[in-house]
Amino acid sequence: IDKDFSAATAPMCRSVMADGIDVSAAADGVIVIPVDTQTESFAAAVDGKDYLGCWMQLAGWDTAGRLAVFVRLPWSAWGNIDYDGATEVVAEDTLTGSALRAILAAGAEIQYSATGGNDAGHTEQAAADRFWRWRSIGIETAQWSPWIAMIVGPQGQQGPQGYTPYVDPATLHWMVNGIDTGVFAGFTNGGGEYSFTTTAETGDTLVFTLAQLGITDQCEYDLINPDGYNVTADTRLSRRWTSSGYELVWAGGWPIGTWTLRPHGVMGPRGEFGVTPIAVHCFYHDTYDTVAYLDDENSLDFLGYQYPAWTEAKLLLVSADDSVTGNVVLTIAGQRFMVAVGAAPAEVQLRFSPAVGGVLTLARDTTDADDTLKDSEDNIVTALAVAWRM
Repeated sequence: IDKDFSAATAPMCRSVMADGIDVSAAADGVIVIPVDTQTESFAAAVDGKDYLGCWMQLAGWDTAGRLAVFVRLPWSAWGNIDYDGATEVVAEDTLTGSALRAILAAGAEIQYSATGGNDAGHTEQAAADRFWRWRSIGIETAQWSPWIAMIVGPQGQQGPQGYTPYVDPATLHWMVNGIDTGVFAGFTNGGGEYSFTTTAETGDTLVFTLAQLGITDQCEYDLINPDGYNVTADTRLSRRWTSSGYELVWAGGWPIGTWTLRPHGVMGPRGEFGVTPIAVHCFYHDTYDTVAYLDDENSLDFLGYQYPAWTEAKLLLVSADDSVTGNVVLTIAGQRFMVAVGAAPAEVQLRFSPAVGGVLTLARDTTDADDTLKDSEDNIVTALAVAWRM
């Protein structure tokens, strides 16, 4: 608060944060400012006057030291007929105990420098830094201290030789000094993520060849949209392998942006009889390890587009309840097969005519009268597919 706008004279009184300015309700438009008028300059300004026109100015700075708030209002300062010596006038350069405690509690700001010269310094310490300086946060006019040299010790001895990581061919995990890190190293099929950009002229169908994708055999991909989200399950997207390559169709046309194909599965290894394609839904079994369920709720869904087409399949089937045996009716691509399922795993052979290809599912028709793998109360018993080759 002051009566003039001269920088040469001290204000009549001043309040700073250390004096207890309360900004806790500033978001609601309320700032509480204690004003101590018991100063020499205030007393001198109103001495001998009934009242004095003056101004109240409120200024606030952000954490970077930039002026963020500025308000100025007209005030009136009133004199007093007789102070009667009741109030001691506080000198301008005197700090109260509460103000001093507030300054100490505010702490200090620290900067670092590699040279300790005239550079601005920085708040995050780096390996090359050799100097530091500080200043008080609680004093508006606080100056930086001189640069202070850090104590740096001698160079340490060279550490032992490290180990070169390698990939375990069985687990495809990274190994270090014979220890399995559990970190998946990627597929041996080659190729990694593949990015492509769509425009307004892209249309709804895209096809990528093996060479474009950088792979030697078919594999499945997740589709990551331009915002970084996995949209593989989006109902507008359909995917399949064709003789031309990996086909992606976005119903209604591709949105504009840059997309990423992220591999997550490869074709199964070739065995003595064709291939073992990856099944989408598998379960763990205490006796048979990984199995697929064949019942009224589960089927053997094969991952990806199967090309070339299959002419034959061999399945190793067993009843989930060894006290119940019977026949099951299996269907695939419109072809029907009835096979026996016993208490022990047994191989059954399916011959396809014509050959079947594309996106394939081997399902069980439990409503067929010939499907008899049921208990005494006619409850459906699951058939377990322990192994399959095509």
